[in-house]
Amino acid sequence: MYFCHVGRLSHEVGWKYQSVVRTLESKRKVKAVLSIRKRDKLKKLTKAASEKVAKQVKPFTAVINSYGYN
Repeated sequence: MYFCHVGRLSHEVGWKYQSVVRTLESKRKVKAVLSIRKRDKLKKLTKAASEKVAKQVKPFTAVINSYGYN
């Protein structure tokens, strides 16, 4: 599998913005890490909330299931 970095490739052909590409790439990586952390935290909170709510609605779920709904 072959790949290249856009900043290095563009610099080699004469484009003068290698530092700009490097800066933007660094910002993108930081935003991606923060996004992943936020997503994982939200998943954890959602799971905890659904477990808490499931305990509270368990009697109602049993009634609904007794009527044949799953």
